[in-house]
Amino acid sequence: MLNKEWNTLGTYRELGDIGNTSLGNVNKIMNKLKDEGFIVSTKNEMKLNKKEKLFEVWVREYNQVMRPKLLVGNYRFSESVNTREWKKLKLKNGNVWGGEPAGAVLTDYLIPQLLTIYTNRDKKDLIKKFKLIPETTNVQLSVFEMFWNQLTNRLTQNEQVAPPMIVYADLLNTNDGRNIETANIIYEKYIKEQLLRFR
Repeated sequence: MLNKEWNTLGTYRELGDIGNTSLGNVNKIMNKLKDEGFIVSTKNEMKLNKKEKLFEVWVREYNQVMRPKLLVGNYRFSESVNTREWKKLKLKNGNVWGGEPAGAVLTDYLIPQLLTIYTNRDKKDLIKKFKLIPETTNVQLSVFEMFWNQLTNRLTQNEQVAPPMIVYADLLNTNDGRNIETANIIYEKYIKEQLLRFR
């Protein structure tokens, strides 16, 4: 994660606050990153090494391990909601777009087929607000638990969508060609420069 200037490793406490995790977890993660050569210690500081490779590992692990655990539920809308008019679905604080709708917002290149929301609100609030019906086959909306600190959204400069790294991972996870193209646009526009700046 990034410190207040968004380009260097912060203290363990800062990393824990941003990632919404304990100091013990931060310590374990940092030790693993050092063991695998992703963090190099110098006399006065720690620096990231092999950043592009680390990002690839993170995306794979996020999609295979973490993302499934964050799933709140899959839903369809009642007949009164047209998913093609998804932009009219106003998200309140604590809810942001992920996946395809976030990709559409960040690139203006994609027409979402499956909507994704990350939330830190009560599931019942979402079900009531958007008139959601649990669904297993004709899924229109997937809801995931928001796990990051809202400060992280500064990287997008858009408080309506998840951080670009998460949107990128969501899109790659679909294995859909158009979504992968959109993910690559997001990488070039939002992620690549951050990786280069992140020391």
